[in-house]
Amino acid sequence: MAHPIVFLKADGYRSDDIKSMIVYPFATALALKRRGCVQGFNKIVDSPKVRDGDIFVYAGNDSLKEAKTLQDMFDIEILSYKELREKVEV
Repeated sequence: MAHPIVFLKADGYRSDDIKSMIVYPFATALALKRRGCVQGFNKIVDSPKVRDGDIFVYAGNDSLKEAKTLQDMFDIEILSYKELREKVEV
């Protein structure tokens, strides 16, 4: 799996739902720029994939809490969906 991974998580949304949202092309653009990939985040399945340098894009308090927990374990960048859109030009 290419790193950095841009993980996407939004409270109350499934990964497939996020793919149809406006934020997805921004996440893809960031991943391509950094030669990584994009993936929805499921704590059980995806936690072992997290590495230093990955990016966690969140929406909602529960998702932010998961991101901050991972940041206590790894050197990852955390962005809200809004911050991602401001950071990346598509």
